[in-house]
Amino acid sequence: MERLAFLGDNKQVNLWQNNKSKQITYPLQEGETTPALWPTWSPDGQWIAYFQPLTDRSPARLCVTQASGMDMMVLAEMQDRQPIYIHWSPLGTHIAVVEQSPEGLELVVYPLNGSRAIPLDDGAPIFFQWTPDGTGIVAHIVHPVRQTSRIQYYSLEDSNTDWVITEHSGGFYTPLFLNGRLLYAEQFDGLTHIKQMDLNTEQTDTLFALEGMLSLHPRPNHSQIAIGVSGPQPQLPKGIHLFDLNTGEQQRITEDNQKNLSWQSMFWSPNGEKLLLSAVNGQQRWLEWQMWSEGEGHQVIHSFVPTREQLFYLHFFDQFTLSHPILSSDNQHFYFSGYEAPTQRQDTLPRPWIFRGEMKMGGSFEALEHGLFPTRQPSSL
Repeated sequence: MERLAFLGDNKQVNLWQNNKSKQITYPLQEGETTPALWPTWSPDGQWIAYFQPLTDRSPARLCVTQASGMDMMVLAEMQDRQPIYIHWSPLGTHIAVVEQSPEGLELVVYPLNGSRAIPLDDGAPIFFQWTPDGTGIVAHIVHPVRQTSRIQYYSLEDSNTDWVITEHSGGFYTPLFLNGRLLYAEQFDGLTHIKQMDLNTEQTDTLFALEGMLSLHPRPNHSQIAIGVSGPQPQLPKGIHLFDLNTGEQQRITEDNQKNLSWQSMFWSPNGEKLLLSAVNGQQRWLEWQMWSEGEGHQVIHSFVPTREQLFYLHFFDQFTLSHPILSSDNQHFYFSGYEAPTQRQDTLPRPWIFRGEMKMGGSFEALEHGLFPTRQPSSL
């Protein structure tokens, strides 16, 4: 049974289930109108974390509420900083938060047991991933002022064991774990080298090297990785490629249907049979959903007018795919926010909708409810 958490028209977290929505968060003080942003499911699907932004009248807050709406906690209040992204640890015991302060961005971890917060690093730590056991984080840290970029491991148990994996990290790429081993990018000699490391032994292998790279996404239940290729003159044609970990073969799976479109994000279905893609037309400000599957190849689903929040989400899709699933557990649908077509508009002013799209060529977009930031309950439930 599919359940979605989203930001409703009431500026609070709502649950959508069985074609009905229910509000589960409320203002913490009388008279407050602060929204509850970026709902994020815990790994067990029992809790939802969200944050309230800093305003002139109230501090920013990191909050956790039961999906049932029966209980909630304020984990932290922030007087001089703005949370912008939250990511649960694999066991649901901690929440990592990227925070904006007057000095820049900082990555901070909050234990759910109420013990002291753990600051990890500053700079621009937007891209990071938890270790599979939840005891550490591997982050891509960029310092614009120092003009440095690195991949670093952080331990939640002993900061003396923190160490820099590489000081030549490639592009804005999110470190990932595949079969317990770390995947990360490193740049030298004009190429982006994709490496695989065992953090326990520090044994490292180079999987491949290429000119230009957008991102990597391991294919569930397969020994393949989807690669987004970009750059002024990339070695491989621009687009999305599949790399086979066993054979080393590379296969381009997208086609240049329109030169004014550029691929922006990709999301594997839970069973790994379909790859959802978004392509952006920057001049006309609309996006197009596309898909690829083994039997049907590369196809166009439909175009839509995104909300500002949806454009932001897709810009950082490498990170958000780790924490905000948007494809249905049955591999047939996906969820996103956008505006209704002008010919179908029911209100004078455009209002954002939560849409359910079909994973097939020419698939329809069904408007479910007004709102933003849809994310699906973990599929293991």
